[in-house]
Amino acid sequence: MRLSNGASRPFRWVVGGNYSNNKVDQVADFDYRYTSVNETVFTVFGYNLDRAHYSNYQKLTSFAFFANGEYDLASTLTFKAGARYTRAQSSATICNTDLTGDPKGTGPFLYDVVFGGAYGTFHAGDCFAGNDLGATINGVPPGAPGQYKDTLTEDNVSWTAGLDYKPRPGLLFYANVSRGYKAGSFPAVSATSFVQYRAVKQESVTAYDTRMPFASKYQLSSNLDYEFPISDRMKMFFGTSANLRSDTIAVVGGDVSAANAIPSNIKLHGIDGYVLVDARAGIASADDRWRVSVFGKNISNQYYWNNAITSSDAIARFAGMRPPTA
Repeated sequence: MRLSNGASRPFRWVVGGNYSNNKVDQVADFDYRYTSVNETVFTVFGYNLDRAHYSNYQKLTSFAFFANGEYDLASTLTFKAGARYTRAQSSATICNTDLTGDPKGTGPFLYDVVFGGAYGTFHAGDCFAGNDLGATINGVPPGAPGQYKDTLTEDNVSWTAGLDYKPRPGLLFYANVSRGYKAGSFPAVSATSFVQYRAVKQESVTAYDTRMPFASKYQLSSNLDYEFPISDRMKMFFGTSANLRSDTIAVVGGDVSAANAIPSNIKLHGIDGYVLVDARAGIASADDRWRVSVFGKNISNQYYWNNAITSSDAIARFAGMRPPTA
């Protein structure tokens, strides 16, 4: 929800807030049969460290209040400032288990060998990650295997301030300073110890940004907006944006794959180039006091990935948002 006073005044402001309450249920099955870790464990201990079933159930709640303002100090000079207060809470219930029923599988290996049989026989569905945090977590005493559960609560104030200087139409100089936050979260990882499940706390970044005309461009993007009156009091608008990213490599040295990599004809750490197209449409009052709009992101249903990492002996890609959303 937001409220503004329109774009035609020398002092323009926007205030608002938002609230979200989401539940995220993530389940993944892992197959380690073709990794060197599995081969080593089988050779040395006679167990198949080959499968795992991971579940992560999270509840995410947050609310925020924000305010932004722009003031024309002169016809060519504008001061901008804004701030946002955010409070977020996330809770996670995480379990890594073995559902195969193999008496020489992943779960039995951890219970029999890693924990030395101290916690009895492993049964399919038992959580096998060990509590190595030195305190009882979710009823699981130190050293014992079990289900991990924790809550992370954080808040922050992000802000921005800057100046825009327009000596003539089509020419803009600006200088901005801002501080933003990346929210804390619980990792999505198939782990064997509680320490790997601990939440990552929020991080802040302070940025200083200036621009002179004719500065170098590192990303190709386009934006088209069109609006027209439909009555004396209302107008309609349409818009589209396109962003292109060229081929790149996710990690240093990732342009060369290992000699025995499968498949051998592609760069396993490579990220293919892609173009994302967004669109929007809506109606507004003639004086811009209010607007109602709908939008769609990735309307061409483009498949792309924005990262590629090494996980054991495999390469995993993180796919971007593929289904169109509105």
